[in-house]
Amino acid sequence: MNPESPEEFTNPDTPRTRVGEALDKAQARLHRLREDVLPRLESLSAQMDELGTRGKAAARSANRQARQKLSSAADQTSAYVAEKPLQSMAIAAAAGAALALLLGRRRR
Repeated sequence: MNPESPEEFTNPDTPRTRVGEALDKAQARLHRLREDVLPRLESLSAQMDELGTRGKAAARSANRQARQKLSSAADQTSAYVAEKPLQSMAIAAAAGAALALLLGRRRR
């Protein structure tokens, strides 16, 4: 049999025909797989975008709340210091002494 004969490609019993059929089946499976996977990937991408947007909004909200709480605490501290300056100085001195003791022990 001539290796280039048309019978080689059309006879169902030849290796070339079987290989061609296997390739056709593989290509069809690959096409179906792409059809199944691509929409899922697009859906996952959209979900990730949505989660990213939500995460950014949550981070902005948490940042805003933290700033408000910090500002409130700073205002309360300033008011306390203005109302009780001597007690505030005593508390600050005690805190400084305690910190100095702790740091001094670490260095030994």
